[in-house]
Parts: sequence; structure tokens; C-alpha cells
Amino acid sequence: MSFLYPILTAMVLVPSSAQAEDCRADPSKFDRELRPIRSPRIRNRYEMSEVRIFEGVWVNEFEGSKFIEGVRGAEDALASEARVWLHIDGQTVRPSGFIPETRRAYRLKIQACIAPEREGSGGRQGGYGHFGQSTGFIAVNEIIEFEDLGPIER
Repeated sequence: MSFLYPILTAMVLVPSSAQAEDCRADPSKFDRELRPIRSPRIRNRYEMSEVRIFEGVWVNEFEGSKFIEGVRGAEDALASEARVWLHIDGQTVRPSGFIPETRRAYRLKIQACIAPEREGSGGRQGGYGHFGQSTGFIAVNEIIEFEDLGPIER
């Protein structure tokens, strides 16, 4: 079972115009006014295999990013052992009003690219994200819908 499918959801197809090339960093698409600004260049580090629509909960923590597909609440996301790094950067198309804050959870519908699963063993050569601790990586092309689920407590 893949890291992205702890709860199997209906797969939503993206328009045929969406291609894996859309997952690469494109300086002409960078919006340096959006905050927090993360470099889209990280997209070029990994081979992206597909573009599709995902729905789930993103937990945005200090030095952490966890996306759990198929869940609707922050409690379920926090309880999940899945370790998928969600990458939002200056190339991500965002709806007005979406300014992510740390230590909060968000329900998202996104159009994104997925990188192959890796063993999250730590270190830069291991998995994805902060210190390579995540087994999955999703680069967000567009945030279609969002709902702020509020602060998270740990």
C-alpha cells in the first residue's frame, strides 16, 4: 500500500493540460510577494511521476509539514503515522486569503505533483522534507479550496 493511500479515496483526474512538466520549477511563475516564500527550485530535485487532485488535511508545523489524504479533521491527521511532506512555494497558485501559519491545520483540495515514495530514514539522502524524515513528497501547483481548521495542540 502506498504512503498516500492510508484511506482510499476516489481518484479525481486533472485536466489533460496538466503534465509532469508542470511539476518543474519555472522562474516565470514565481510569485515572490507570497509569504512564506519557499523556493520552487526544490521541485527539480525529485522526479515527479504524476499530476492529480488530492483532498485531505495538511498539518503545518515548525520544521514540519504533514499531509494526510482522505481525512477531514485535524485529530485524524495528527493521529496518522503517514509522513508525506507537502511543499507549497512561490510557484503555487493560491486563493486570496490563504496565508498559511505554523502550528495550524488546513483542509485542502489541491492540484499537485507526487514524487516516488522513499524510505524516510533521516539525513539528506533518506526521505523528503526536514532532515529527510518524510517518506512522501507532494509539490502543490494550485490550492483549489481550503479551510482553516485552527491551531493544533501537541
